[in-house]
Amino acid sequence: MDQVAFSSSQRKSLPYFQIEDIIGATDFDGKPLNVSDVQEFVRMQLDQPDRFAAHRSESPDRYNDERLFCNRGLRNVPTADSTCQLRKSPDRQCCCQESLVKSAQSCIAVDGAATDVAPFFVEGNYTRRSEHGHWTGSVSMPPTNSEQREQDMPTTISAPDAQAVDHPKTEANESEMMFNWAKMDQWSRRCVQQKMVEFVKSHSHSKRVRAGTTCTRIGKVTTCRPRYRTNRWTTYTQEYKSQCIKYEYTRACPAGQGKYEKQIPEGQCMTEPSDLNTDELQLEEVGPMTYECPDLHVSGQAGNRVFSEACVCSC
Repeated sequence: MDQVAFSSSQRKSLPYFQIEDIIGATDFDGKPLNVSDVQEFVRMQLDQPDRFAAHRSESPDRYNDERLFCNRGLRNVPTADSTCQLRKSPDRQCCCQESLVKSAQSCIAVDGAATDVAPFFVEGNYTRRSEHGHWTGSVSMPPTNSEQREQDMPTTISAPDAQAVDHPKTEANESEMMFNWAKMDQWSRRCVQQKMVEFVKSHSHSKRVRAGTTCTRIGKVTTCRPRYRTNRWTTYTQEYKSQCIKYEYTRACPAGQGKYEKQIPEGQCMTEPSDLNTDELQLEEVGPMTYECPDLHVSGQAGNRVFSEACVCSC
């Protein structure tokens, strides 16, 4: 709604109002709207803090006692005409088919995958050196080259999702659809041996000590006061910390297969139904001027009833 008019007889300090104060409205395109539809629209937005905020009165159980105000981010409230901007354009959302936004990781047969997939161990070398009368140790691990063994594998492939199940209400057969997959790390490691590694910890100290006397003579009167300086020094102690010195490397997939992550296909930008909207798929009205993605779809817009972070569009 481009402008909402409020009853002047019940005008409050702008921009506060009650739903019953709304006496008329026009949409963003200037089209007049039914007052009851506008009031219902406002009621449905109460749970969306980006549009409205509700201030509870002394009787929070009475809905009509709530005071509302247009949020600064979306409001346009000239003090002269008592109007409030609720929306600037038709609703537009990023919608994705629900069955296609499920994440997946899978072992897929590909050329270049390792044939030697037996677990192996890598042990580090421990060295130490003298420091401030104590010892400082370090663990150095040799290169494993585990991922270099997989460098001949393709970084991206096209393949079906073996875990996908065909949805009976969709036209496409999800179990046969081809998806893009991105190569992941093929090897994981776990520590199998810890070592107590020596290190030196420093401790700073300071102390204010007497450093003579300062005297000042004014006329026949001499005044003396003690002089001080701050001595600073550092001590060192031997400390220890636990660090891994031996790892076991395990490959995620069998020989000839690689671990890949499914790339969620981009969604579709949908707008609310109108005379100018001829798209096959459109948003569905769930209340006055309130829309959601159609059945079997999720929205990429936070705050919607069916929302998925995986749903992304370029619009």
